[in-house]
Formats: sequence, structure tokens, C-alpha cells
Amino acid sequence: MDFKKIYFGGNFPFQYKDYTEEKLAEDYRAIVLGDVKELLKSPSAEFKYKRIKGKDNVFYAGPYYFYEEGTSAEGIVKNEHQMVEDCTDAIFLLENAPCPGTITEIVHSSMIGKNVHIFYVGTTIDDGEPENEIDSKQWYSICFSKLVNPNVSIERCENKTDAVHKILEYIHSL
Repeated sequence: MDFKKIYFGGNFPFQYKDYTEEKLAEDYRAIVLGDVKELLKSPSAEFKYKRIKGKDNVFYAGPYYFYEEGTSAEGIVKNEHQMVEDCTDAIFLLENAPCPGTITEIVHSSMIGKNVHIFYVGTTIDDGEPENEIDSKQWYSICFSKLVNPNVSIERCENKTDAVHKILEYIHSL
């Protein structure tokens, strides 16, 4: 049986200072895990990955939302960098908001040859600009990812709900 350890990148739907468990429950990673409480626990050494409900061969490899544990910025980056290193696949949900951490994770996972799946929400771009080939404000990182890694799939989505639906369909097809 082929095991998948998937890292799920993308912005959280709120600023850290505005965190509530209810807001986190709306995040696509909480939906993938089936319980927001699973997203709140940092993984232990012996249970580094969490099985995705209904899938015997697919595991959640991060990230987790455990910033209230007092983790530093450097600690978060180091932790999530290692999660990308350890995963077999990386899925990214890109909306049209600034997301420097997610962009870095896309570049990192692409450069080290992971199976990368980018689900992005399309947006209207000015006519005649290069980015209208991929109608996303993150067009450069999407193109770069595809350029350096043949194991990249890109899917345009109409909105966030459509993206989450397509991500769930993909996971359940594994």
C-alpha cells in the first residue's frame, strides 16, 4: 500500500490576534482532519502524523495551529520546514491574499521534488500582463513551481468553497 504524508499549506482565515476555535474550524485543514481539535495539538514524536479519517494510507503531516504554546517565529518556520521535508505530497490552497509563508513553502516543496498540488482561486487580472496566463496574484510562484518540478499539478478554482471541495475530492481519490 502506498502511504501518503501530506502537508497542507495556505493562509489561516484570520490574523493570529483574532484566533478563535470557531474561526479555525472554518479552515480547510480542520475540515480535512474532521475535527478542529486535531489541528490544535502539536504532534508528538511517536504520533508525528495523523491519519485522515476514512483513509488507511493517507496521513496529515502538518501544519498545526499551536501558537499559543509560546512558539517563536523561528520555531514555527523550523517546524514547518521540517514538515515539508518529511511529507510525500504538499497541497496548497491559494487565495488572492498576501501569503509569504505559503509562497516559501511552495518554492521549498517544489525545489526538493515533492508531489505538489496547487489549488488556486482565480481572479481578474489586467489584460496584457503575463500573469493572466494563470489568473492569480501568486502567478509567479505557481509558474516557478511548475518550471522546476515535473511533479506539480495546478487547478484553478472559482472560489474558496470550490477549492476545498476539489481538495477533499483529491484526498478521497487516493
